[in-house]
Amino acid sequence: MAKSRIVHEAVIDIPREHFAKYPNLDNLVILKQEIYYDHRTSANYRTVYQQTIKSIENYPYDKLLRGMQLKNAPLMLELCMRRLAECEVPSHLTLKEVLEILERLVGAEMPWLRVGRESRRLPPLHHYSARLQQRAIAACAWMHFDAYFKLPHGDSLYSISNTDTMHKAAFCADACARRNVQPPIVLRIARWLTSIWGRYRVRIRDVDGFSMLDGLWKVYAEHEQREMEQEIQLFVKAGGPWATNDIYQCATTGCDVRATHKGAFRACGGTCPPDKKPHYCSRECQRRHWHVHRSVCQQGDAQFRKYQELPAEEDGPSGSHWDSLGLLDYPDNTPNAVLSADEIWAPQPGAEIFVDLYHPSPYRHDEWIRIKTRTLTPAFLRYCRWYFEFEVHRAVREEMKQLGKRNTKARRTLKFRSRPVMTGQNKARMRSPLDWP
Repeated sequence: MAKSRIVHEAVIDIPREHFAKYPNLDNLVILKQEIYYDHRTSANYRTVYQQTIKSIENYPYDKLLRGMQLKNAPLMLELCMRRLAECEVPSHLTLKEVLEILERLVGAEMPWLRVGRESRRLPPLHHYSARLQQRAIAACAWMHFDAYFKLPHGDSLYSISNTDTMHKAAFCADACARRNVQPPIVLRIARWLTSIWGRYRVRIRDVDGFSMLDGLWKVYAEHEQREMEQEIQLFVKAGGPWATNDIYQCATTGCDVRATHKGAFRACGGTCPPDKKPHYCSRECQRRHWHVHRSVCQQGDAQFRKYQELPAEEDGPSGSHWDSLGLLDYPDNTPNAVLSADEIWAPQPGAEIFVDLYHPSPYRHDEWIRIKTRTLTPAFLRYCRWYFEFEVHRAVREEMKQLGKRNTKARRTLKFRSRPVMTGQNKARMRSPLDWP
């Protein structure tokens, strides 16, 4: 049996005081984290938020537009980032125009950009640097990678091999890797391309156009090696196969909030034995588990009950009261759940908690997605898990069902006709969504 593994880990430490200060501010921060920063160095999320807000305040849209007219490279890149995140920039600037600006910042580094540029001289850019060029290349990789999934059959092996969108995304990622620049988007592209083996039993490195990306595959192999070494170190540090799992889970049935540090949860304040003392992620979970833990906790001396986190009247009006609440049904696990601000945000940043989500793909049963946070509440994480595993999985099942219906329909017999074609024009190509009107 294959061992389950975490294939993606999302850290969501959104500062409460900065959230929703500007529309889509969080999208802009996530986009910059994907493109600007190296994955080998952890960026301080609060600092990234503050820098992004300061950039919006110091450079409104009018200044960015003027900077593009003056060929100011940093302002041109900032304009592209805000348009991609749709943050404080009008939407009349098309994605094709954004890509043209980014390609202007990249220069003649890409093969498809050299055609036609050698015969004309472009005006020089001001405040241009190698670091800015690297970020522009990573932004191009992100745009092509995002545009690929907007194709009608973007997940098919045919579209991977016969569209230039994914080829351009991989080529841009390879250009970043050759410069020893490894933003998260580079590893994201490499990881997705290698996942083709699990779906089609095809090694992407054997496909035409992807075999020459030595820099990308080298960086991804080094990343996989580092992850393996870290897993071995954690395994040895924990004591080998006889060690206990260094992950703590809330004691309440139905709550899947976990933590890597025991201090992230609160222990029962009663006089229950230490070996039977449960730990909870929130007071709500403690209330729900009280009817289970009550008999154990009340075995202690009655004079110490005043130190319990739950008062004596929390025994409830009757046993039916707890039955009506339900053990597995949380009020935030419903389609019409409305969480207040206090139910979403923790009073202050604390120890890190997380939830693990099953991968929705039917071909990746043994893979998980982990969401970690220090600023959000357990109630919000439970809702995220419910929404992902019910709504997202249901949408994936419906899509697979519709795909199966299309594949089972009767098909007409193909008839081939030979006709003269021009050299180089006999291979079907699909247009990129970036070229759509």
